[in-house]
Amino acid sequence: MSLPSIGFLQRLSLIVMLGVSAGAVLSWGVLRSRLASLRDVEPHRRLQRLLFWTACPAAAGLLMAAVGLAPSWLHEIGVGHDHCHTPSGHVLELCLLHTGHLPTSSAIGWGLIGLVVGGVGLQWASDLQKLGHAHRTIQRLEDVPRTDASESQPYQRLAVDEPIAATLGLLFPRIVISEGLLETLDASHVDAVLAHESHHADRRHGLLCWSARLLSRLHVPALQSTLLDDIELACEQIADRRAAEQVGGPVPVAEALVEVKQSQLDRLGATMTPPSSMAFDEHRLERRVRDLLETEWRTPNLWPPAVALASGGFVLAAHEPFHRAMEMGLGVFW
Repeated sequence: MSLPSIGFLQRLSLIVMLGVSAGAVLSWGVLRSRLASLRDVEPHRRLQRLLFWTACPAAAGLLMAAVGLAPSWLHEIGVGHDHCHTPSGHVLELCLLHTGHLPTSSAIGWGLIGLVVGGVGLQWASDLQKLGHAHRTIQRLEDVPRTDASESQPYQRLAVDEPIAATLGLLFPRIVISEGLLETLDASHVDAVLAHESHHADRRHGLLCWSARLLSRLHVPALQSTLLDDIELACEQIADRRAAEQVGGPVPVAEALVEVKQSQLDRLGATMTPPSSMAFDEHRLERRVRDLLETEWRTPNLWPPAVALASGGFVLAAHEPFHRAMEMGLGVFW
């Protein structure tokens, strides 16, 4: 097997881009008509399905790379025959792995790669800038006098009047609750808030949401914000339900949500914006409370569509005519 050449890397990049584009179009076509139907699906299963579709473009890009590379790699390990040396009218110079036959590169190909990578890269740079801003917010909170967490008090108590209850950090999340909020809530509501934030920390929902944000940038722009909003809402609803299980029912959790929101409204003139404020926007809060108290969830099985798509991907990767057709299609760039 030859060492990769510039032409090989360019063709592989184009194949991945083709797969990502196909996955983005497929996700947009499916979700634009069916996203609303997920609203009454049990939050944990809804989150699984949303994450599945969020990762679809990236997975499709990897699948296309596998389709391009699998035949020659299988030949290298002694499985199957060398597809390039069979008399079937195959265009040898477009083979991905026999790189000695490849031209060095194509200006059209590099232009297309630069355009796409530049567009996605700018969005990722903006996301990383927001992550840096969130990190600086956490650092400012670190400067606030606080009581460290312990077994009897599994959260850090902030000596501030602003109503703050949040799970901070991605890899090693920790819970912070302000004295201002503790003075506002009674003991049962504090337990509900703590149970809610503990589930965020245990499941690392912050890391999950930021990973989903980066993957969503491969989607059609019109779908990106909708996917992220629904994923964040599902995480909040999952934590609400787990809190309800721990405190003996949904009513204390719903009451705590309303009280936290009211305490934030009472301090709109505060100089510090609570890190948890996005979880308490009016529309999202109303839906969370209603779903806690009233909604009967559907529990559809995620596995059939996932297995069907995975099986279809395997068939494509193993289907040599598809591999050849893909190579032939790349010839438009040279």
